[in-house]
Amino acid sequence: MTNSNQSTGMSRQPRIEVVDALRGLAVMAIMLLHNIERFNLYTFPDKATLPSWLQKLDTQVWDSLFFLFGGKAYAIFAFLFGFTFFIQFNRRAIQGHDFGYRFLWRIFLLVGFAFINATFFPGDVLLLFATVAPFLFITRHWKTKYVVILATILLLQPVELIRYFIAQADATYSLPASLVGPHIRALKTIIVDGSLWETLKANFYHGQIFSYMWAVENGRYIQTAGIFLMGMVVGRGDYFSFKANNIKFWWKTLLICTIAFIPLYLIVRYQLNDLTRIEKRTLGASITMWRNLSFTGVLISSFIIIYYKTSFQKLLLKLAPYGKMSLTNYIMQSIIGFILYFPIGLNLAPVLSVGQSVLVGIVCFILQLQFCKIWLKHYKQGPLEYVWHQITWIKKKQ
Repeated sequence: MTNSNQSTGMSRQPRIEVVDALRGLAVMAIMLLHNIERFNLYTFPDKATLPSWLQKLDTQVWDSLFFLFGGKAYAIFAFLFGFTFFIQFNRRAIQGHDFGYRFLWRIFLLVGFAFINATFFPGDVLLLFATVAPFLFITRHWKTKYVVILATILLLQPVELIRYFIAQADATYSLPASLVGPHIRALKTIIVDGSLWETLKANFYHGQIFSYMWAVENGRYIQTAGIFLMGMVVGRGDYFSFKANNIKFWWKTLLICTIAFIPLYLIVRYQLNDLTRIEKRTLGASITMWRNLSFTGVLISSFIIIYYKTSFQKLLLKLAPYGKMSLTNYIMQSIIGFILYFPIGLNLAPVLSVGQSVLVGIVCFILQLQFCKIWLKHYKQGPLEYVWHQITWIKKKQ
């Protein structure tokens, strides 16, 4: 059993639809970003072949999407991962059981989904989530104030800050060699002329390693852990429910995050170029993560306020089916992107402009959303969500 810090009596309530809609927004944003990145291929048409107006449009589309969602869509996804853990944990706690160990088994299964996804997309985030998830297991019985303290420490990017101050004190200090570059180069070399089997293997091995190590080397691993914990804290406080005090909470969150974002944005835009290489890798990376985190707070709080307090609720609610099938949609995106952009597929990466690839992403999103609506008319869960749930509880419930 757990104390009142973990149990709020939410277990028998219906799904909180704003959470599904917000998750749908995150997965949709991931789809758009992955399309303009060519699912991490970063292969584009020769600019000399594009008219100047299209080059300007591509730059504007790229900058706008990354301003809105770069480093934020994944953070929303992570935040709701922590929230979902609380919901599952709380349901079992009210029944007198500890969901923690079942959660570890569930996370082990997520590694399997990560490997499937990585076969098609060399930028998988599921393995990162699976390896960060033990933070939730370890802190599941902690009092909320201690969870908040740990989350705050993690979100401050302690590893990068320590490295920065060491570098300031010791001019001979150097960071460990990056493991990202060699795997990116190996991946691109193979997929240019590789067979289907060689491309899938390269994605699975080189793609998974470079994606995971990039997260570790750029502070995303530590940030993800902090975001997970904050998602759990929001779940404990029942802040997603429609209550007057909750709306005040999200207004305060919006104000604080906006005030934090403005100076951080200006520093990233105008000051980081003057830093040394090691300063960019440490202090610069930390400030960039703080900027993205603060704007993530702006997006989440704005979404919830608009959902509950304006006439746009019905429009935002249309994203809920997409969010309910987030695992299915995320992996399906990778397969679609593989077919569309990789040389072994249609090889559209060097053909489509950034603006055109956004349109492709929008079409893919609409098709996925329609699939979700049809599927959920007949089933309670998406196909991969159902498999994950069934295998999670394959043994007799404790």
